[in-house]
Amino acid sequence: MNDKALPVKVTYARTGMLEADLANRQILMHLYGARYQERDAKDPFNVHKIRDGINMVEGTLPISLEELYEKQKKRPTRSALTIEQLLEQLKSENTHERSASRTEINKRFSFPFACVAFAIIGVPLGVTAHRRETSIGFAMGLIVATTYFLFVIVGDTLRGNPHAHPELLVWFPNVLFIFIGAILFRRLSKQ
Repeated sequence: MNDKALPVKVTYARTGMLEADLANRQILMHLYGARYQERDAKDPFNVHKIRDGINMVEGTLPISLEELYEKQKKRPTRSALTIEQLLEQLKSENTHERSASRTEINKRFSFPFACVAFAIIGVPLGVTAHRRETSIGFAMGLIVATTYFLFVIVGDTLRGNPHAHPELLVWFPNVLFIFIGAILFRRLSKQ
């Protein structure tokens, strides 16, 4: 993989087997009927620029566990990136990466807006719940919070799928609660 997590060197094998070499802290990948390809570093998805490498009947490819661990440690999570870095990822050729970055940006702006949505739905719910019905008020608050975070979790899970529009899913509970809150305020004003 290159620094943008795109495949540059690809190995295909008919069959294979993994073996742990704990003494040398590595994984041995035994490949049978393998062929190697090297893709263009600037345009890895262009099939016209793929260069075939060697073909092997049988071979072993060692993978260092320490190197894998260091690579994973150096790669920041999407939530640790700045807005500028996320905006830069929106220019990527990879549609899944663009979708994930778009979802993260929208999530960062929808979270602060959730305070407004919770206030708009919370005030009419709090006014209508009587003092003796504190358990009902607590249950309604729990339902609202669970619904909100359920949509955020689903949007976060689907962030790599651009067809599901996860960037809209993180905004949906805010819009839903403001709409329900407006209806409850209207009913409350009529009473």
